[in-house]
Amino acid sequence: MPVETLPDKRKNQKNTGYGRQNTLKSHHAEKVIDLDISDLKEHPDNYIFKASSQFIKNLAASIARDGLEEPILVNREGYIISGHKRVKACKLLGWTAIPGKIRDIPLKGSIGKLIRSNTGRQSVTRRIRNRIYERIAPEFWDLEARITRKRVREIAPEIGISENTVLKDLSYIRGETSEKVTQEMVAQEWRSKYRKAKVNLIDAGDGLYICQVSLHSQQINSGPDKMQAVLSDSLKKARSRYWERDSRYSATGLEIRTIRKQLGLTQSGLAHALGISQSYLAEVEAGMYEAANSILQQVQDYREEVRELR
Repeated sequence: MPVETLPDKRKNQKNTGYGRQNTLKSHHAEKVIDLDISDLKEHPDNYIFKASSQFIKNLAASIARDGLEEPILVNREGYIISGHKRVKACKLLGWTAIPGKIRDIPLKGSIGKLIRSNTGRQSVTRRIRNRIYERIAPEFWDLEARITRKRVREIAPEIGISENTVLKDLSYIRGETSEKVTQEMVAQEWRSKYRKAKVNLIDAGDGLYICQVSLHSQQINSGPDKMQAVLSDSLKKARSRYWERDSRYSATGLEIRTIRKQLGLTQSGLAHALGISQSYLAEVEAGMYEAANSILQQVQDYREEVRELR
């Protein structure tokens, strides 16, 4: 891992705004040097903030146009603490070196810095926050564990997310996992609205299932996913106000569709970015159930992520 200035291996150096002798003006001034990209290692917890290939392409285009505005941060072992997306974008541009700082941060204690460097620079969707909690606070999913307010106060600053948001997320997680859903429960809920509704659980292989609901003239699918996940999703659909023909969710679905069109994405592209199925997104855009409100928030968060690159 280089600690001295390397020969400049970057393309388009004039666009980066960094020379080899630059230092950041801060309380603890750190020298910015050229780091050989081939020496850098991905942080083992970076999966929390995985970015789509389109996101990396957009970032690369931004760097090519405006230059690299901020150096990356690595520890002395070469693990990236802040800047994974920037490194991938610069590799895409053909760079072999990138401006960065080296700091004495042991890998074992670096997870907090990794998380804060991401939550501090981008909008963080509930999907990403859940990954953070799975890593930092797995007890959130243990229904027998008692989570105190003190524990929440400890977690919030460690991950750079407000205490209020952590509390709301905890309530959401506990609500989502507190009820074990069975196929019979799903069938009863659907039949309370459509007397002849048929509910089938289809084995999709590799431990994944599809919950298929057949109504008069349409088919409502959930999955493929784990059995409990598809049953819970189908139950939420059955309980939603859409089946009472509430027009509010049609308006929400239309807003989601409008944002998707503004981003220039297909349903498949946006669904991939949000980590949901295309069929689910299609149903949401059609205003099919109340869950459209939570999806709208995720879509708005994703739009903000994209705007940060423009």
